[in-house]
Amino acid sequence: MNFLAHLHLAHLAESSLSGNLLAD
Repeated sequence: MNFLAHLHLAHLAESSLSGNLLAD
C-alpha cells in the first residue's frame, strides 16, 4: 500500500514538474 502511494506521489510530482517546465 505504501509502495503504491509512493508511486502515485512520484507520478504527481513528475507531472507537476513537467507542467512547470512546459509552462516556462
